[in-house]
Amino acid sequence: MSIWWDFVSRYMRQREMTRDQVAERGGFNKSRMTEWSKGASVTPKLARDTALAMNAPVLDAFVAAGYLQPEGTQAQ
Repeated sequence: MSIWWDFVSRYMRQREMTRDQVAERGGFNKSRMTEWSKGASVTPKLARDTALAMNAPVLDAFVAAGYLQPEGTQAQ
């Protein structure tokens, strides 16, 4: 399992959301979720859209997707 999918599935559980709900709110096909669960990477746009759909922090989504390092998200 990927860090990205861990992030998505954790927020889905916390928010009690289904794959259908996340995909619909995020404006993408739910087949993306299946691809991610199998280890596919995510684009920055889809990482942002998914985070917003789940009311999750976008910066945390970018870290989980590998676009930011955790130390790059702290305020200076």
